[in-house]
Order: sequence, then C-alpha cells, then structure tokens
Amino acid sequence: SKADLHAFLGSGLDLLVVATPLTDKTSHLLAAEEFRILSAKKTFVSNIARGPIVNTDDLIKALDDGLIRGAALDVTDPEPLPEGHSLWKAKNLLITPHISGMSTSYTERILGILDLNLERLSQGKRLVNVVNKKEGY
Repeated sequence: SKADLHAFLGSGLDLLVVATPLTDKTSHLLAAEEFRILSAKKTFVSNIARGPIVNTDDLIKALDDGLIRGAALDVTDPEPLPEGHSLWKAKNLLITPHISGMSTSYTERILGILDLNLERLSQGKRLVNVVNKKEGY
C-alpha cells in the first residue's frame, strides 16, 4: 500500500535501490511525495529496474533542490536518453547505459537456466523463471 511504502521510505534509509518490475502499480512509484519523504535522511536513490518506476521530472527536481543526496540510474525514462535531455544536467546524478545486470558470469547463468529448462521440458516438468503474464513479469 502507499502507506506501507511511505513508512518504509521514512525509516531512515541511507540508500534506496529500486529493483522492482514495471507494472501498472509500480509506474511512477517514486515521485514528488516520495522524494519529500526521502529528504529527511537525504537518501541516495539507485534505479536498476525500469525507468518509468521513477518520475523523471520529479527526480530531477529532487536532485536540483537537494532533497536527496544523489542518484544513480542504470535505466531512464525515456530510454535511450536523448541528447540534450534535462537528466544529463541534473546535479549529483550518475547514469550508466543499462548494464547493471552484466557480469562475468551473466552468460553462464543464462545458459544454465536454458539448460535446466530444456531438461525440465523434456521431462514434462514445470519450467523455472517463467513470466506470469497476469502479473506482468
């Protein structure tokens, strides 16, 4: 609920890492009201999920007004971020090119899931990491 989210955001966070799927319920989950709550601790915000979870205009205002200490975005809204967009000029912001999921073991992990699912498929078993179309992730 919104009340639960606000209680969590107001619990004295130094760092908030956004790693939730983008659904109708999570679109603009973080906006002006949430940044005001985070301002009490000057929380640093990192979004590694999906750009539209954070209201871009409200984030820029929170950064420029010093409500939050800073932000790191591996995803943006819009994406790709066009040249000249106001996010490029925002204070205390680090932008990376949607690479936070990459690691030296990324390909190995993906192939491991594929191998497991091929085996499970051949045995008539339920697959792992299946998207729930109703939930949207």
